[in-house]
Order: sequence, then structure tokens, then C-alpha cells
Amino acid sequence: MISAINAQIKQVDRQLTEILAELSAEDPSVAVLRSHSGVGVVTTSVLITQLPGLGHLNRRQVSKLVGRCPITRQSGRADRPRAIRGGRSSVRRTLYMAATTARVRGRSIRRYFENLRGRGKPHNVAMVAVMRRMPCTLNVMVKNGECYDAAKSGSMGGSVSVAATA
Repeated sequence: MISAINAQIKQVDRQLTEILAELSAEDPSVAVLRSHSGVGVVTTSVLITQLPGLGHLNRRQVSKLVGRCPITRQSGRADRPRAIRGGRSSVRRTLYMAATTARVRGRSIRRYFENLRGRGKPHNVAMVAVMRRMPCTLNVMVKNGECYDAAKSGSMGGSVSVAATA
């Protein structure tokens, strides 16, 4: 039973790869998304289907859609830690896996993560920061039609500044 399921998974992966190859001929944003470290076939397909406005939004809108935007919870004198909630859960789950992979394989993302950890941030807080920054970077890359290049970047990667979308 397990070998049959694994064969089906491989078949679906092949079909998804073929569909994305066909789509990349029509839509250059597919190739731009795939160029980022940590973004594979599944992440690309989820971003294309769940975030069709990618490349047309600003970084705050993208963060809200993904559900990685810190929301202040203050009332009177109570000052609670900021929470992240809302957004599209399928994109959020996929971005967590992409951020985990990028943190291991991507040099600039790993540097950014380790910088946050070195400043005393807990692991989950640093991961959320990476997860928030990745779609912002992808948004700018799609907007400008530029592929990911960690050599041209500062703290996060990409060939453009993420702050330019604010």
C-alpha cells in the first residue's frame, strides 16, 4: 500500500512539474519564483494559485494575505506581545516549509536567521521573520521580473530592496 501511494505521489509531482514548465512559457513569474532558494514546485504552485496578486501588492498587503503580519494587542495599560494570525493557512504552511529549506540551503537567509538568533530572538520568532520576509522579497522579484541572486543582496537575498515596496 505504501509503495502504491509513493508511486502516486511521484506521478503527481511529475505532472505538477510539467504543468509549471508549460506555465512558465506563458508567465515569466513562475521562473522568477523558482529561482529563489527554498521555493520549489509545490511552493510555486501554491503561491501562483493562492496569491494571484503577487507582484501587484505592497509588502504589508502581502504579509496580511499570508498571515505573517504582527498585530498589536493593546488595551488600556495592557501591553501584550504582538501576535500573528489570519491570512491564508495553506500559503502559511507552505511558506514555513520553504523558509525551513531556505534557512538550511540559502546563505543569505541563513545569515539573516542567525543574526536574529544572535540578538536573542527565539527560534519561532526568527522563523516568522524569515517567513514574513520571503513573500515580500518574492513580491518585489515578481514585480520587477528579476530572478533571485544572493550575491547582489544585503541581509535577505534578491536583486532588489524589499523596502522599496513600502
